[in-house]
Amino acid sequence: MHRLTGLLGVAASSLLLAVCGWSCGTTPPETKTEAQAPLRAAGDRDTFECPRDRKLDPDEAQRFSSQAMPMVWEALERAEHRPCWGSAIAVLGFAGGSESFARIQAFIEARAPLFAMSEDVVVVQRAFMALGHLVHEAKHERSAEQALVYLVEASDPLNWVKRSIDWKLDAVIRRELIRTMTIGAVSALAITGRDSARDRLTVMAADSAERRATAFKFHVLSKGQDTVEDLVNLHVIPPGRVVFAMNTVLTTLKTSDDKPMRVFVERVRNQALRTWDEEQRWLAARRGEQGYLRAIRAANEIADARLNGFHGQLESLTHLVDAPKLRKAIEEIGSIVFPDGPHAVVSAEHPEQVGYVLGAMDRLKAEHPKNLGRLKLKNHVDTVVEAHLELQRALESGTRGAGFESVISARAALQRVLRVLVARSVSKYPGWNEDDRPNRMRILKPLLEQNDQVDNYLRRRRSVRDVNPETGQELAPLEEGGAPELDQGPKMGDP
Repeated sequence: MHRLTGLLGVAASSLLLAVCGWSCGTTPPETKTEAQAPLRAAGDRDTFECPRDRKLDPDEAQRFSSQAMPMVWEALERAEHRPCWGSAIAVLGFAGGSESFARIQAFIEARAPLFAMSEDVVVVQRAFMALGHLVHEAKHERSAEQALVYLVEASDPLNWVKRSIDWKLDAVIRRELIRTMTIGAVSALAITGRDSARDRLTVMAADSAERRATAFKFHVLSKGQDTVEDLVNLHVIPPGRVVFAMNTVLTTLKTSDDKPMRVFVERVRNQALRTWDEEQRWLAARRGEQGYLRAIRAANEIADARLNGFHGQLESLTHLVDAPKLRKAIEEIGSIVFPDGPHAVVSAEHPEQVGYVLGAMDRLKAEHPKNLGRLKLKNHVDTVVEAHLELQRALESGTRGAGFESVISARAALQRVLRVLVARSVSKYPGWNEDDRPNRMRILKPLLEQNDQVDNYLRRRRSVRDVNPETGQELAPLEEGGAPELDQGPKMGDP
């Protein structure tokens, strides 16, 4: 019953997210890995080039023609182009074509289980949105119809339960992934503009309203949470909140009769502390990664500006110098540094650009020392070298975020012991005696209070903030030095 209640409850929360749109939450910030090797080609509409440091916005994604599709497909099939997958999927959604639906569907079903324990799961949600755009644009009617049917089926979490039999995932993580994919499908249905999509959303809304009305009536009559179903169906609570709740419980378990329960509560608290430590290490890495990427972007902007300035100086000299030998020297210098133009150099990956430019500058100093003096280019060369050495130092000094998979696993393990705690409490105090409910709530009340706070965040479509495990004070988001805003990923703080 719990599993079906939890999964069917996804439909209600998914619908509300679809109605309010993606603007209600925040999307986890995309970070660019320096090792990525995007596909490059000259041109704009007919070729696909992986965007640097950002994702494609809808206007850009619509600019690609069918001639760019082979490059998009190749990017999606190659693991080294993983940072490009989100942009490539967006392009497929707007481009249409006979193969777009099949390729997006294959991407979702192949990549979703692999991304379940990674922040890249947001790319799977973008794939659903791409299907929504495929239906809305309807550039290829058959693909649009196939995508619409698929989205309607994907909006039912029970269909994912059947398809997930072969997923090698923990039960809690599987539930979170099904929730994430259902939200993606419902959100995509909301942008299709098709009558059958509106009908499906209407059915979901009616079902949600009926269940909420029933739940409200039940709670009024029962005077509180008294059923096993209500107690077990907890949100996944962040570890700091669990530690704080368990510390509160331990202050009330003091008699000899409470000793077995106290031992188990201490076990839960210790599991939560280990999860907290794991998460703090990951957050520290994320903070380091964000500072790392900011430093690289700043250094790269200066390096690109110096390089473009050097190219501009060469262009100016071609109009100012008449001596044939000097004009020939200018051409040779330009061919050494910019054989394919300045864009090919500044659009390269940062390590590739640094290595190439420093090598080209060394070659200029070795082959054209006199010409650099005559053309007054020595200072320009030194400035370019200095800027690229600074970019190299930025690349070598940063820390990259890692460990998200272990955080998810630790949270799943914590959720399991919490459910065992609830089950043991209900088993020990089932409700037959007058004192059972007060005794049970003495153990569970601090945890349920944290669960209510998590629920308040989710109802407001806000990321769930953790708390200091000792004081209970809420932590700031990542950009303020605390926990990150990860609204669109498979957050373990969601229901």
